[in-house]
Amino acid sequence: MRPDRAVGPEVGPTSLLQPGAPLPALHRAVLGLSFLLLALLATRQVGSLDIGFHLKAGERILDGHGWPRTDPFTFTVPDHPYVDTSWGYQALAAVVHGTCGVNGLVFLDVALILAVFALLYRSARLAPVDPAALVLLLLAGGIASEMRFEARPELLSWTFLALVLHILHRHALGLRSPLWALAAIHLVWANAHSLFVLGWAALACSLAGTWLETRRVDRALLGWGLASVAVAFINPYGWKGVAFPFTLATRFQEQNVFSQSIGEFISPFALKFSEQFPFYPRVPIVLFRILAALVVVALVPLFRHRRFSACLLGQPLHLHSKYHRRLDDTTRQRLEDRPPDRGRHDTNQKWPQKDRHYTRSLSCLFDEGGAT
Repeated sequence: MRPDRAVGPEVGPTSLLQPGAPLPALHRAVLGLSFLLLALLATRQVGSLDIGFHLKAGERILDGHGWPRTDPFTFTVPDHPYVDTSWGYQALAAVVHGTCGVNGLVFLDVALILAVFALLYRSARLAPVDPAALVLLLLAGGIASEMRFEARPELLSWTFLALVLHILHRHALGLRSPLWALAAIHLVWANAHSLFVLGWAALACSLAGTWLETRRVDRALLGWGLASVAVAFINPYGWKGVAFPFTLATRFQEQNVFSQSIGEFISPFALKFSEQFPFYPRVPIVLFRILAALVVVALVPLFRHRRFSACLLGQPLHLHSKYHRRLDDTTRQRLEDRPPDRGRHDTNQKWPQKDRHYTRSLSCLFDEGGAT
């Protein structure tokens, strides 16, 4: 057992739950109910307008027609060049649907969503944490992102991003971490959904933050980070598949016709409930805005304690959420509770008690699905 691991669940008004210590009974019960609520919210009728396209594309791939090169599903532009970065999800969805029907798709969504929040919980428990903040913010993140609990390939991006951030956090704390898995994750991710570039952003922020904190380059992480970039080119479309996410970024501009008509391209900070999208649930959007504001507040003590990796990672994910609603539950994960020393982090280092409690409570926002 690591020397910094606590044996018992001592929790008080100024104490934090140590890694490895079990949650108190009450918090454990609320956590269980929170995951039950997440499962119930994810168990919904398949209503995504895109699922028919994804299933048909997956069936064509499995039937031996190869990867789409043109758009056969839009009758006005059947010869238009098409880059299908979600082909992996489409093939998976087609297999699940062909085997288990629509219920199989629902169970797949539930499994992915629960996996995302389980990874967030495990990441938060790698360092001392306030148990009440942990449970409540996990629940808040789930509610803030529930409107995106749909049968869509972005669920794979949520899962992969949560897994990448978990590995990076373990590495930052000096725990055993399979850095080689980063390349494997990005190989699969680049063939499943276009948001694999967020994994690159996480790697870049971690490397830059470590250098700012220690003035040393993390050679192991740099090597596997470069491998993660290289393997993304192993896809049916080569460099075009890698370039597609950057092309997609142009759709977020306000004057773009897609940004004006496609709900997921509307920023949660700009959504006008009574005009463009009057029927979107208000609670998730308002709660997301509150969580995002608290994350900004948390950046102040993080910067003061030289936790630059967390500060840097908050920027691309926050910028992404400004223009895009797909990551309502993942714009949060890297405000992990990491002591701010130089070199490998000593988890016994003490911060001023007031700052430690304040920062750890707010930093849970990046661990509890605010995100998303």
